[in-house]
Amino acid sequence: MDRIILAPLWLTSNRWNARGPMSDKPHLFIILNPVAGHVQADTVHKIFIETFGCNGINYDVYETIGQENVTEIVRDALNRSYSMIVAVGGDGTVSEVANGLVKQDIPLGIVPLGTGNLVARELGIPLTVEEACQLLVGSHTHTLLDVMQIGQHAFVPHISLGIYSQVIDKTTIEEKRRFGMAAYFWRALQEISQQRSWKVTISVDNQKQQVYASLIIVANIGTIGIGALRWGSRIRPDDGEVDICIVQARTVGGYLSTFWHLLNGQPWRAPETLYLRAREEVVITADRPIPVRLDGENFEQLTVRIEVVPRAIKVITPLIHKEKKFMAITAMNPATGEPIKEYKEMTPAEVEDIISSVHVWDPGIC
Repeated sequence: MDRIILAPLWLTSNRWNARGPMSDKPHLFIILNPVAGHVQADTVHKIFIETFGCNGINYDVYETIGQENVTEIVRDALNRSYSMIVAVGGDGTVSEVANGLVKQDIPLGIVPLGTGNLVARELGIPLTVEEACQLLVGSHTHTLLDVMQIGQHAFVPHISLGIYSQVIDKTTIEEKRRFGMAAYFWRALQEISQQRSWKVTISVDNQKQQVYASLIIVANIGTIGIGALRWGSRIRPDDGEVDICIVQARTVGGYLSTFWHLLNGQPWRAPETLYLRAREEVVITADRPIPVRLDGENFEQLTVRIEVVPRAIKVITPLIHKEKKFMAITAMNPATGEPIKEYKEMTPAEVEDIISSVHVWDPGIC
């Protein structure tokens, strides 16, 4: 714990100094990735002082250096008097901190500082440092977030296997700036030209099947990270399930169809795409090593075993987030294009029935 930076004592009252006694105000332990995103660490510290220190809120900051075991740091903090653990960084930092909070009662606060910030976007957490910090000490609610575990490590957004990692890694910043979404498609075509598909055996809650796949996404969060695109309309991080999207396209025409449906917000309608859902475990075994991408890190593996851990993390989210699921959505009749019924007039069970039977346009979440 040698890199803890204490809140300046002169900004806090005697009751709220960095080592002072607890009261009904939050006591924050903040894990900051100083190299994440485009906001300088010094600027982030100033916001901490303005939001927390000047309001008498006790907090400590740990700046990561990229070599420490963040999970152990979080678990050590659980033995102290903190009332909240805060992850300040990208989705990788969020997953590292979440790994130490699985099935713990202390809530996780998220201050998004990365490039994708998929978890924050999905949960409706403000994307600016100032607003996200205000959420932690202002009015908020809690969302019980599911996680995916591989071994002893928890992951929140999604786990990808196949060509996705190559497409993301090989698409340069200049290509994205000049061509936008088309840059990813061009890279995907290059991967396709190499006939990169795998014969995989996939076991979902002990139900096995064999498929040929070029891309598999095990998604706890629907947001892709490219514009407003989503892997699916029903993917939710708090429903006790993960969704498995399997792209089976093996020709240029098949990929064009899949890409077209993705751009139109209906990837599940592509005939070359298979969707499965798991409540307990997903085991994927390939006929040869398949690229795997976890929180920005790539490696190759023959078998990947993913455990679903429902309601694993208590995350601080805006009050309006829970309302969006049932109040800011209209179900559309695919035959007439007319709205069927606003969700605010329906029970959660009725909402699920509608989702199962028709396409849902979801401006509140998508």
